[in-house]
Amino acid sequence: MKKPITHLIISTSSSNEYYSGDCDYCLVEFSAAYVAYLLKYMEKVRPLHQADQNVYGLKCWDAKPEYFQFNDKLEKMVDIYGNLASDVPNGEPILLETQPGFNEDDFSRVECQIVHILKDEVCWTAYLKHTNIQIESAPILKKALLKIQRSFVTS
Repeated sequence: MKKPITHLIISTSSSNEYYSGDCDYCLVEFSAAYVAYLLKYMEKVRPLHQADQNVYGLKCWDAKPEYFQFNDKLEKMVDIYGNLASDVPNGEPILLETQPGFNEDDFSRVECQIVHILKDEVCWTAYLKHTNIQIESAPILKKALLKIQRSFVTS
């Protein structure tokens, strides 16, 4: 029996080209309920966008993600396909079936965390604590969320 995909790691970008605040990656923990929540709001955005092309998505407070810099733990991690996480192309999600093994000291301090839900993708943003530097994850496409959702059903 396959395990559910419980964690996703995705690369980030910073509003400051010289400093990312050690937030090279975003770690998001998934549950069946969280995936359903994201997909539900994607479906609510679709008709809003069709009715008004100026509506692109929804923003919601969301403190689920953790942000961290590239480290030895990530370099040795293996995704659901058997690839080393360090070999996954930048901007592509690293899907995991187990807890990644990070501890509290691995994560950077952020605030004002938001999930951006569009009709076909989702991304997360945060500000480095006590700065105006915004960190943004690469987008996760709806098809990746559907794959994660299916993993909870078949486990």
